[in-house]
Amino acid sequence: MTELLCPACSRFAKDFGEVEQDDWCSVLDVAPDIHSLRVLAQNGCPLCQVIYHFCLYNAEVLWKKQTYPIRITASPRLCFDPNGEDANKFYNRFGDVGDDLPFGCQYPRPLELGITVGENVVGYLYPLPVVTNESASRSANMPCSHENNPIMDIRSPNGFGQAVSLAKKWILECRNSHIKCNPSPHSECKTIPTRIIDVGSEDDEQLPRIYIPDQLTYGIENAALSYAWGSNQNSAKTTASNLDEMTRGLPWERLAKTIQDAIIFTRRLGLRYLWVDALCILQSEGPCDASHKEDWSREAARFGNYYQNAVLTLAATGSDSSDKGLLLERPALEFNPRSVTFQQRSFWGGFNESTIQPLTPSWKADIFISALLSRGWTTQERLLSRRILHFGANFIFWECTQGYATETDPDRLDSSHEPTDFLMIKELHASKLEDVMQFWYRFVSKYSLKKFSFDLDRLPALSGIAAIVQDRCQQKYIAGIWESTIPEGLTWMAVSTSDTNTQSPVNPSSCTKPESQQPGINLPSWSWASNKGFVDLYGFFSVIALGTQRYRVVNLSDLKLTYPHNPQDISEDDSTDKEESDTEDDDKKFVVQHDRVAFMDGAKPVEPISNRPRLCLLIGTIHVHTWNPWGKMKMGVTYILEPTGRPVGMIEEYKRLGIVCLSFDEYWSAVNDVRTIELA
Repeated sequence: MTELLCPACSRFAKDFGEVEQDDWCSVLDVAPDIHSLRVLAQNGCPLCQVIYHFCLYNAEVLWKKQTYPIRITASPRLCFDPNGEDANKFYNRFGDVGDDLPFGCQYPRPLELGITVGENVVGYLYPLPVVTNESASRSANMPCSHENNPIMDIRSPNGFGQAVSLAKKWILECRNSHIKCNPSPHSECKTIPTRIIDVGSEDDEQLPRIYIPDQLTYGIENAALSYAWGSNQNSAKTTASNLDEMTRGLPWERLAKTIQDAIIFTRRLGLRYLWVDALCILQSEGPCDASHKEDWSREAARFGNYYQNAVLTLAATGSDSSDKGLLLERPALEFNPRSVTFQQRSFWGGFNESTIQPLTPSWKADIFISALLSRGWTTQERLLSRRILHFGANFIFWECTQGYATETDPDRLDSSHEPTDFLMIKELHASKLEDVMQFWYRFVSKYSLKKFSFDLDRLPALSGIAAIVQDRCQQKYIAGIWESTIPEGLTWMAVSTSDTNTQSPVNPSSCTKPESQQPGINLPSWSWASNKGFVDLYGFFSVIALGTQRYRVVNLSDLKLTYPHNPQDISEDDSTDKEESDTEDDDKKFVVQHDRVAFMDGAKPVEPISNRPRLCLLIGTIHVHTWNPWGKMKMGVTYILEPTGRPVGMIEEYKRLGIVCLSFDEYWSAVNDVRTIELA
C-alpha cells in the first residue's frame, strides 16, 4: 500500500492519483544508478524494492546500464484498435465504462507504469505488469508475480534437495511425453565416451572415479556438464601421467566447486555417469605433450555426440568460473517486497486500484546475461543438448525441444516462444536445403560474436553443429563454408575485431576450455572464421553468383577461383566526406564515396587501399535500395585483394584485404577479363 512507501515514492503516487485529465504523465527520478537503488530498497520501500528486482531481472539494465539513472513513469495505458476504430470508443466497448454514462467519453484509462533507464527521459519504456482490480491479464513479455511461486533459497539446507526434486519432475515428464526430445533408438548416434566419471555412491563406499568403458558397451546413461573454466586453473584435471590414479578415485578436495556440485547432483538424480571435459579429456602437461594433442584432436570431434546423447546437460549458466559452483547466491532474496497498490481517482467517485506484485526473473534474461553462453564452446554444448537444467544467475530453469519451465512456475511449459537456434538445429534433418544453408549463415553471424580464448578454436567449437548440417546437405565443408554456397559464404564483412590470442599454445595455466592444437596453421583469409570478431554476411541479401564462375577447393587454406577481375581505384575522393567509424566500434573501417563502401578485414586501416589501384574480384551481385524507395541498384560484391608473393606453380596467390560493393553497371558490366588465382 502507498502508506508504506518512501517520501519520494509517496509523492509520486499522490501526484498521479489525483489527476483527472486524460493526457497526464508523472515521472520520478528514483536513483542515479542500480547500486544507489539497492540502498533505497534496503530502507524498506516496497516500490523501490520492486523496481530494484525489475532491474536485477532485466538483462539490458543489469548488463549494460548499471551506471545509468533510473526513473519510473506513470501514464494512462494506450489502447489500440486493430480495426482502426477510435481508441476512446474501442476502450468504452471493452472497458468498465459504458457509452450510456454521462461521462462515458472521459474514461479513466488503466494505469501504465514503466521504467526508463538512461540520461534521457524520452527513451525505451520497460513496462511493469499492472493488475487492475486483481483481474487484468498480464502481457506475455512482462515479468510475472512470484507471490504464489517464490524463488528458492537454493543455498539453504533444503535448497539442494528441492532443486533435485524439481529436475527429476522435469526429466520424467520430458522422457514420458515429449516425442521430439526422445529420438527413436535407431536414429540416435551411439558414440560412447572414451572416458566418463563414475559418480560413486552417497554413502562414500565408492568414490567418484574415471571410468573407461568398453566401446561396445550399450545403454550407458549419463549427464554432461557445460560450464566455464574461468580463472580457476589450479583444480584437478586428468592428464596422461595421472590417468591411472584418476581411475582409482578423484581427488575430491582438489576438484573445482562446479564439478563437485555436478557430481553430487548427478548422483542424487539417480544417474551413474557424468561427462566433464577437464576430467574426461587428457589435459596438457606442456608444449611437447603429444598424448594431450592426440587425445584432444580425437575428442573434439566427438564433443557434439556426447552432449546429444546425454540424458541431461547441467549448465552453470549464471557462473563465469568453475570455482563458484552450480548453486549461486540469489541477490533477489535480500528483499521480500510486498505488493504495491496505487489508487487513482475515478470520474464517478471513489478510486480505481492498480497493483504491482513482486516480480520473478525471466529465463530469457538469464540466457541473455549469461557469461557461460557468451563463450564459443558452450554455444555448441547448448544447441546440441536434448535437455538442459540451467543454474541461472537468478533461478533454475529447464530447456528442451518442447519449451521452457522455471522454478517459479514449474508446471507451465512455455512453448509459445519464437523459433530459436536451439529448436531449429533439432529440425534440420527435415528442412529444405535452402533453409539449412540460410540457418547456417545466420547462425555463424551470431556465433562470431562469441568469445574465444584462442582464435583457432572458432571452427572446432562448432564441429558438432557442422556435422549435423553435413548429414543433411551431404556437401564438402571448407573452413566454415559449404560447397553449394561458396559465393554466399565468401561475402562476409568484418564489423568488429576482438582481442584474442592468435596462437593456440599448449598451456594449461592459460586456457579456459580445451584449445585447438594446430600450431602454425592459420585460417584462410577468405573464411569468416579468420576474423576475430563479429561478421555480417551479404548472403542475407541474396547474393546471385555469376554464371561464369569456376572454383576448386585445393585444401583447408587455399581456394582456387576463376572469376571476373578488374584493377579498381577505390581510394578516397577529396570531394566526398569520409564516414567515421562508430565510437563504440573502432574496428569497423569503411570509406563512403558515391556508390562505394569498403569494409576492411580485422583492424586494418583504410589507408592501404588508397595508395594505388587494387585487384578486385567479383564474387556476385545484390540489389540494394536507393534513395528512391521504388528503385534498386545492382551492386557487385567484390573482394579487395593483395598478392602474397607466393606463386602456386603458374598461378599467382592472393589474400583478401576486405570487401567492397561497387556499382555493377559502372565497374563490371564491360569487364570480360577472367583470371584464375589462388586465394589463401
